[in-house]
Amino acid sequence: MSSERIQRRIERLLDLAKAAAVRNDWEESRRLAEDILAVDPENADAQAYIVSELHLRIESLLIQAKAAADRNNWEESRKVAELVLAMDPDNAIAQSYVLRAGQGTIEHLLNQVEEAADLRDWDQVRLFAGDILALDP
Repeated sequence: MSSERIQRRIERLLDLAKAAAVRNDWEESRRLAEDILAVDPENADAQAYIVSELHLRIESLLIQAKAAADRNNWEESRKVAELVLAMDPDNAIAQSYVLRAGQGTIEHLLNQVEEAADLRDWDQVRLFAGDILALDP
């Protein structure tokens, strides 16, 4: 392909990527940006679309992690926060949700220990205590 033709193709793909971003179709925008980078690895606009898509995906996941934590659904909050950490290992907010989820789970288990002890169900007390120790030796 001639360099002029390649440039026109890149410009067309950039227009499509921008249109997808305007529609908030970040997956399509990212796919188009990856197509551009396959032809022009140094293309700053395409790189920016990929970074934007990643930031928006992380933001969405953090909202999900917070919503789960607000519902005291610690397992879901932790899992979603770990997805963020897979993309951005230094994300302090996601790290805090993982920590908070661990603390919330332990608090829930301690409440179960109290209830089982009140009922003198020592097998359940031992079971819940073992779960707590597995989380926080």
